[in-house]
Amino acid sequence: MDNAKLYDLIHPADPEAVEREVLEPLVTIDPAFEADRLRSLYRDVVRLFQGDYPGYCASDAWYHDLEHTSAVLLCVTAMVYGAHFEGVRISSRGKLLVLACALFHDVGLIRRRDETEGTGARFTVGHEDRSIQFTERYFTEHGFGPDDVVDATHIILCTKLGTSIGEIAFRDREIRVLGQILGTADVVAQMADRAYLEKLLLLYREFREARIPGYESELELLEKTPSFYSDVVTQRLEGDFERADTFLRTHARVRWGFEEDPFHRSVEQNLRYLHRILGDKSHYRSWLRRRGIVSSLPGR
Repeated sequence: MDNAKLYDLIHPADPEAVEREVLEPLVTIDPAFEADRLRSLYRDVVRLFQGDYPGYCASDAWYHDLEHTSAVLLCVTAMVYGAHFEGVRISSRGKLLVLACALFHDVGLIRRRDETEGTGARFTVGHEDRSIQFTERYFTEHGFGPDDVVDATHIILCTKLGTSIGEIAFRDREIRVLGQILGTADVVAQMADRAYLEKLLLLYREFREARIPGYESELELLEKTPSFYSDVVTQRLEGDFERADTFLRTHARVRWGFEEDPFHRSVEQNLRYLHRILGDKSHYRSWLRRRGIVSSLPGR
């Protein structure tokens, strides 16, 4: 089983499987955890992405979809579980708060019904602020307190690549740790996706619609991904996030009995395969065959 792949163990495309894999370990380590409240939150987010939430269209961003959100939720859960066994105390409130933030951190890319131009990708720049605004409204309507709104704002800001942890006025140490967990999960979960490299071509389409400079083609985004990992992701994991990703290794050992963490292993496998792709740039699309993602795309 130590060779089991990440996506053999978790199923981010299956909402029912996600719900089980989130709730079971959390209730085990924290019987006071509000499982019903999280279940309601998750189901509301599923409705939101599917277009069944009042006032909102279905998610139509190319890359930032429900599967990505669910993958981040699962990664956050794994880190919270691992933190428990490393002696890091996270309150029941804190657990619910960081999981809610995982669910809401990208909802700013979903269009309101009165936003009729383009896709949600047009909100890529500044989508974190839109996500925070949605979270504030949702929290106010569903019985969360003012402190919850403030803390959720600070936690979600940790997913904003241009924001340093040092710029955020966390209320206490626990909220800082929760922000580090979510910020870590946001980058690790997406780069561990078994179809991450194929989905980079979807991310390129989001960047193109949002008119983000520096990415003039699919290939250019692929070429810049190794340096994104070494210069941005690694720096944030080691600096701002203080290696909170080590919680994933503890989770793997306690939850699954693995000596190696499948999240990090998946990231490393993706980067190795990307290196091979970049050695054959003229045929890069032929290397990207998972789930029929690339073959279904229009021209480059």
